[in-house]
Amino acid sequence: MTGPRSDSTDRATLEELPHLVARVRSAVTFVGVRTAEGEGNGSGFAIDPLDCDSAAGIVITNVHVIERCESCLVTFGGDDEAEFEATVRGADLSTDVAILELPEKAPEVLAMRALDDVHVGEPVMAIGSPFGLAGTVTTGIISALGRTMPAPDGIPIDNMIQTDALINPGNSGGPLIGLDGRVIGVNDQVRVNTVLHGSSGLGFAIPAETALSVYRELAETGDREIRRASIGVRLQFLAFHGDLKRRWGQRGGAVVIDEPSPKRTQGSAARRGARRPSRRAGAAARPDDDLAAARRAAAL
Repeated sequence: MTGPRSDSTDRATLEELPHLVARVRSAVTFVGVRTAEGEGNGSGFAIDPLDCDSAAGIVITNVHVIERCESCLVTFGGDDEAEFEATVRGADLSTDVAILELPEKAPEVLAMRALDDVHVGEPVMAIGSPFGLAGTVTTGIISALGRTMPAPDGIPIDNMIQTDALINPGNSGGPLIGLDGRVIGVNDQVRVNTVLHGSSGLGFAIPAETALSVYRELAETGDREIRRASIGVRLQFLAFHGDLKRRWGQRGGAVVIDEPSPKRTQGSAARRGARRPSRRAGAAARPDDDLAAARRAAAL
């Protein structure tokens, strides 16, 4: 995957962790945005541009960090704290991945690791700017793989990585890094404890390979967004009990509650026909899957 090669067996020990942090933190960015409503911040990290891309520098972050931004200032975490006015190159709301383009080469870049080489229980660290505190490092482990969480547009994001490395507002878009120094995920969201009104310790990251897939498709097509087909329907999950459960032999199903309308299907398969499929990995829907699977089937 993109970035400097790193041997997957060459992983830092606890004693070597400070040296690893110092090396990778210089490629992590504070992403400051200004919108019509005010200012905000998130995080990001730089990778090597693909061969098919003429951009000087590329930073990966979340769509919800840069959405509706009028300006975007990227600050690197190295000793010189290099700053760049970044341009939003493209965004994919359905994976919450955004790509920023820099006018110059990034001072440092990170490599990315494939999801097949990520394992439950392995140590990781999250680096970002929670509450604006740039360069903050938290550590934990991979708690689980294969989680599904909603994207900003409600479409399920598959194969998300669950971690107990603490993630807070401002961490969004920053890297989840293994002890080999490679990015395994893009920190995206956290499950909030409604009783304590704070983080539950359950954080979720978008797989690095998903982010790379989004970037590759944007670079190859030159589009500013990933185009997906949609049949334009609205669905509601209905739990089956009694006769319905015996009749269908499953715990529930998706019910069409609204048929396609011309307005809603202007960007859908119903009006435009088939589009180039996205490279986002999906899961096959099973008869007993929940509404997420039904939405995935209707929206991709």
